[in-house]
Amino acid sequence: MTLIQFPGRLGDVREKTALASICPCHWAAVLTSLERLFPSASAVLERVGAGAADSGRFCAGNPTLRRIVGARWDAQGLDYLSVGTIFRMSELPETGLPSSRRRDDGIAHGGAGIVLHRRASRLWVLSVQVPLPLGDRYDAAIATLLRRLAPDLRRSFLISYGLGTTEQPDRATIESIWDELSVGVVLLSAGLRPLAVNTAAEEIVTTRRFFAPLGCRGSLRAAVNNDNDRLRLAASRIVYGESDVETVDLKGVRCTAPLPVTLRAVGRGTGSRRFNALAKGVEETLVAIIGDCEPSYGNTNALRASAANR
Repeated sequence: MTLIQFPGRLGDVREKTALASICPCHWAAVLTSLERLFPSASAVLERVGAGAADSGRFCAGNPTLRRIVGARWDAQGLDYLSVGTIFRMSELPETGLPSSRRRDDGIAHGGAGIVLHRRASRLWVLSVQVPLPLGDRYDAAIATLLRRLAPDLRRSFLISYGLGTTEQPDRATIESIWDELSVGVVLLSAGLRPLAVNTAAEEIVTTRRFFAPLGCRGSLRAAVNNDNDRLRLAASRIVYGESDVETVDLKGVRCTAPLPVTLRAVGRGTGSRRFNALAKGVEETLVAIIGDCEPSYGNTNALRASAANR
């Protein structure tokens, strides 16, 4: 087995994993970070179904995370894999081999993967694959890496998958992963009432320079009336389906530089191709990212300036 010196780079992977909990588009950066740790590696996040039409792949090589139908995993052949299981590609039964084990050039793959989530006959699996000849050198190291990252990967996936649906995790789970981010993140109701707030956001919204104390209904309010009007206009555009992402630059009180606040729809299947549609009867929610954040990888609708800014 080849010794892989990856501990010093785990911080980068964990940071990108936390960002992925906000929006699935950031999973591309997680997969790319994992690929950089191993020569010739290919990392994929796949939904595993009983048939080809029920499967799909989100590929790191495609910046928009385009869904590729036909991953062709056999979920029935993988029933023994429980949530959190770390497995080696070489250990999968022949009946459960995914198409991702073979590229178009016909080269089989080694490596390892982790089961992030299971629901009914579907699994969500993240795997880091290498050419089969390198499997003996890297399989154990990849499995060890995934084992160390397992709690972060599973929590982040559950949040990005469940936000705005009946499967949304509790507030403590959401904040536990968002607290790792230096950027402020707030889960908001349609009326801008905070439902979950990370530590960075708590520090920003209590400075009184950009935000006023919570209103009588507990809603988030900008300190300057004009800022507050533009913030609410941006939120309403998302709530009423006119936009998926809006960015408002708050000028604040006696501030030399504006503070960007990006509002993003959650629990939708539009625009950024959310993992699943908004469940009926669930309160409309959105995420506010306060401060500069990494760009959305190839998402043409993401992080665009709100019309309210112009």
